[in-house]
Amino acid sequence: MIVCCNEQRHSRGSASPTTALKFRVEDRIECMQSHRVKYTYRDDYELALPIPLEAATNKGRLLGLYSLLMLIGLYFVLMY
Repeated sequence: MIVCCNEQRHSRGSASPTTALKFRVEDRIECMQSHRVKYTYRDDYELALPIPLEAATNKGRLLGLYSLLMLIGLYFVLMY
C-alpha cells in the first residue's frame, strides 16, 4: 500500500527531481497461526510493475537483455 507522496525542495527553493517521485510503502505481514499483524514502512523511488513478456512491445530487445543477463550470471557463477 502506498501511504503518501512527498514533495521536497532544495535549500535554494527549486524542486528536487529525485524526491519528486519518492513515496512511502506500507508492508503488512500476518502470522497465519496467531493472525497477529506487523506493519513496516519504507521509502521508495520506484514502483515495479510485473508486465508479462507477451504484453511487451519490445520483446526482441527484452529477450536480448535476458540473454545478456544470463551470460553475465553464468560468468559470475563460473568465476566463483
